[in-house]
Amino acid sequence: MMATDTKGKIELAKGDSSFLKMDCYDCVPADQKPPVDIEILEKEIPEIDWRKGHSGELLSEETAEKLDELWNKIM
Repeated sequence: MMATDTKGKIELAKGDSSFLKMDCYDCVPADQKPPVDIEILEKEIPEIDWRKGHSGELLSEETAEKLDELWNKIM
């Protein structure tokens, strides 16, 4: 997924609204079971705490590649 704000760059809002233009790839309908459940993520990529409820965690290049490979196997 790629996102840019209305000025072409991603920034945090400072008390006002932000608008994003998003391009989504390999979208999955929200009313279907996710193609990768948490047990698979925990087994295949244990270095991430998948149950923490976090947002915006920076992944290492190695972890990002593992996640990409896992997603591509399923999709």
